[in-house]
Amino acid sequence: MSARRRRRRISIITPILFLIVIALLVFIGLILYKQHKKSKEPIFEYVSIAEEASARALVWLNDIDDIELSFEDVKECMGEFNLEVKYTPTETKGIYTVELMPDCYEYCESQAKIGLEKSYRRAVINRLQKAGYEGPCTDETVEKLMKTTFGITVADYLEQCEISLLPSFEELNAKYSGEVER
Repeated sequence: MSARRRRRRISIITPILFLIVIALLVFIGLILYKQHKKSKEPIFEYVSIAEEASARALVWLNDIDDIELSFEDVKECMGEFNLEVKYTPTETKGIYTVELMPDCYEYCESQAKIGLEKSYRRAVINRLQKAGYEGPCTDETVEKLMKTTFGITVADYLEQCEISLLPSFEELNAKYSGEVER
């Protein structure tokens, strides 16, 4: 092969190799940029608070005679609900600002109230059955009984009792705020 032909091949291959190297560098740069951008995004963590609400509900319900509800029964009525905690990266690597999302607390509060209502109805049904009541024992029966006896619904009765099923937002906010290493 002549020197001229060889130089010609080299002059054709060199720009192609140069373009391939440039393309690889751009590709690697994009991957690194995406990783850097993702490392600056907040991370959300979900913390279950249903067990604490179930325990507090059971303590209150235990004041009712002959309820025969276990912690598992109350927990089943409560269902599952979580606090949403936001971790935002700071300028220092590995350090995050922690914040409790306020909307999730309101949701957890409403779910806990619904769970307490279900638990209370179940407790009253158990008590009616244990006392020998022979009619149908349903949630509607309990509502009718509450309306007849107290003139209010189960939800209104429990609201008047002012049962604290969750720690206050301020307590939880103090627990889930500040800066942490992660």
